[in-house]
Amino acid sequence: MAIVAGQGQAGSPSDRLEQLAEVADTLVVLMPVARLEDMAARVAAVRGGDCPAILVASATRPGQRVLHTQLGEVAAQARQTGVQAPATLILGEV
Repeated sequence: MAIVAGQGQAGSPSDRLEQLAEVADTLVVLMPVARLEDMAARVAAVRGGDCPAILVASATRPGQRVLHTQLGEVAAQARQTGVQAPATLILGEV
């Protein structure tokens, strides 16, 4: 399992997302919403678009939303349903 920040400076673990996707069974991305489309495409290039994906927005809050989907669809579904930060993206079999 690997946990990375979805936002970061050059040289941060999110810059090595493809490498982490190759070695971690489960990849957790904190605060991915601003870069969701880019991050999903980068990981899908390694794991395929049918990789299981869960996007949890506003966890533990009254407005919590959980989107169960596939990596190739997560960005479009998040956009369609209006998902906003804070959110956590969980990729792989859980």
